[in-house]
Amino acid sequence: MESTKSPIPNGMDESNMESDREASRSPILVFVVVFIVALSLLSIPQKILIGADPFALKGFIVPAIFGGLTGFIIGALFVRNKQEYLRRIRSQQEATRDLVASEERFRLLAENARDVIFLWSLTEHRFQYISPSVYNLTGHLPEEFYVNPGLFSSIVHSEDRPQIDSLGESISRGELPPSLEFRLRHRDGQSVWVNQRHTASLDPTGRPLSLEGICTDISAFRKERKERISLEQQLQLSQKMDAIGRLAGGVFHDFNNLLTVINGYVDLLIFDDSELPDKRPELEGIKKAGRKAADLTNQLLTFSRNQVSNPQTFNPGLAVQDSLKMIRRLVDESIQIQTDIPADLPNVFIDPIHLDQILVNLVLNARDAIDKSGVIEVKMDDVDLTGEFCNKCKKPLRDDYLILSVTDNGVGIAPEIIDHIFDPFFTTKEVGQGTGLGLSTTFGIAHQMGGHVQVWSQPDQGATFRVLIPLLGDQGLELQDEILCQSTLKGDGETLLIVEDEALVRSLAATVLGQHGYNIHLADNGQTALRFFEEKSSQVDLVLTDIVMPEMDGIELAKKLHHLAPKTPILFMSGYLDEVLNSHAFDPNSMPMLKKPFGAEELVRRVKQMLDEIK
Repeated sequence: MESTKSPIPNGMDESNMESDREASRSPILVFVVVFIVALSLLSIPQKILIGADPFALKGFIVPAIFGGLTGFIIGALFVRNKQEYLRRIRSQQEATRDLVASEERFRLLAENARDVIFLWSLTEHRFQYISPSVYNLTGHLPEEFYVNPGLFSSIVHSEDRPQIDSLGESISRGELPPSLEFRLRHRDGQSVWVNQRHTASLDPTGRPLSLEGICTDISAFRKERKERISLEQQLQLSQKMDAIGRLAGGVFHDFNNLLTVINGYVDLLIFDDSELPDKRPELEGIKKAGRKAADLTNQLLTFSRNQVSNPQTFNPGLAVQDSLKMIRRLVDESIQIQTDIPADLPNVFIDPIHLDQILVNLVLNARDAIDKSGVIEVKMDDVDLTGEFCNKCKKPLRDDYLILSVTDNGVGIAPEIIDHIFDPFFTTKEVGQGTGLGLSTTFGIAHQMGGHVQVWSQPDQGATFRVLIPLLGDQGLELQDEILCQSTLKGDGETLLIVEDEALVRSLAATVLGQHGYNIHLADNGQTALRFFEEKSSQVDLVLTDIVMPEMDGIELAKKLHHLAPKTPILFMSGYLDEVLNSHAFDPNSMPMLKKPFGAEELVRRVKQMLDEIK
């Protein structure tokens, strides 16, 4: 068999033929590469112009395929579309991040706010959202309101529920009020005042969808507002009482002058039995009536801060019995006043008006504590309390005290307020029912006289107030004995200057003192008295002057007289001082004072006593 061989041209073998084929392909590849590189290089300015990355690999594709202007246009459109697409994606991502951040801020605000933020669905009648602070406001967790949509309505105070129930109708009529104030019942049983500010959300057709708003706890604000209103009313009451007091002061000033004249002339007639020897009983009756009229005036001035203090030695039991006769008129007939007052109580040395004031305050306080009917018991006793302590001021008690106690079977006093009942303006009564000054006044008077006030009480078990008044000591007894044992009231021809603007009182004083051996000079005002004193100050042994006078009052006159003759004694007369002492910053207790209305004997005794002291 003969082998078959491919014909091969002469002079060429297979290796040579392969080389020829490779050589023929090389120029084509080189051309293609050069063409692509050239187009790519030419596309770089184009890509720069359209904003693409000039050296990105994908940036070579379009120009390399299409080349020239066509590549530029297609590349520009491609890159622009891609950039717009990427911009929209970034915008959506930023909006999503802002929305998430906004929701997170709202969540943090709602969950940490002290106010309650809520969203109530008007179509589903339930809370779609209520902030966690509702727990502090109501004692209920938000989940409880989600589970039980009627919980909120059930904790609204029964008196305020109608306005909450009417919200739906108000929204449908387009008359939704911007805010409401109502009470919620906290889980612990206390009432909480809230202010709800809200608005209604509507769909495009105007149909109400939801009620959203904020609830704020305003309990403290309402309490402060109530206290402010109470203080304003107390101020108005104080101003009204001050005006009434000024008016009453003027009336009582004139009334005391008239009583002074009546009582003084009756004393003169009684002293001189030869004038009306058979009329002494009638004169004694007039004198007794005059004294009672003077006592009534003092009782009406009990609450005046300008009342002249006039300590006296007297039997407190008899004084309290007399005061109770007037006080009974201030207590309803359904309330009984029972007394336990021994007849042999020791004397005290205090102002009787102060004792009346204490008794009135305590009895009226007991009356107000009793609902409809009850019993008020007034007791008096003298007890040695040495070694014990006052439960109010925590001070030790010494020696003997007169104890005045007032007990009632009223509502009692809660333990949490018993330490405040003596504070000025503190009261548990409704607005306009009390000033809160009665017990504080009692406390002040008791301590002013060196005494104490004690109180025992429990809710619904009544209350007992005890006022401890120091009994009259040996010094007081000696002073009283000294006054009472003076055998003669006759003067030794001393010269007296009497300054009084009321003619009747001036004439009475001149008559009484003139009959007792004194030389009298009269002046109807301060200016006249000052002119006389400048000329004859060396002849005047004592000046007797009224305090309340027109143009120049007695205090101002006394200052000028003291500048001219410092050693001349001055005895003041007054029954009601209104603002005179306050304007001069004088303490009436430090001034020699003859309290109107006075009788002839008291006038002569005080003048004699002052003249004897300077001898």
